Amino acid sequence: MIVKKTNMLSKDEIHQYCNLFHNVFGKRMTVTEFAKKYQNNVSGYSYHSFMLDDNKIVGSYTVIPHEYKFFDNNMIFGLSVDTMIKEEYRGSPFVFKKLANNAYMELKKDAIPFVFGFPNDNVYLVRKRILAI
Repeated sequence: MIVKKTNMLSKDEIHQYCNLFHNVFGKRMTVTEFAKKYQNNVSGYSYHSFMLDDNKIVGSYTVIPHEYKFFDNNMIFGLSVDTMIKEEYRGSPFVFKKLANNAYMELKKDAIPFVFGFPNDNVYLVRKRILAI
């Protein structure tokens, strides 16, 4: 597993991500849509924790930085989006936890203290049971 910021991804990695997105969600994501979604934020990039098999992306946990006013302080928090694992690599919820924890370690390095998300029905119970530990 590896974590990369959007601005550090190769063209091939972006294409792999877009292909995985289509494979998992059944929706197309163009390179332009990818850039708009993951680079159009306060940091200019997002965080992508990748599960790899033979240097191919087979899973991803992505966090987009957003600026919020927290009490009287402007802070950067993270929005978890588009978590995906290719079907044949699913099974252990701890793979999901490892993907998330790798992203969290990078976020901490950049002083991002909090990540939130709005899980869909497929991942809600996994998030509740595994990430809450």
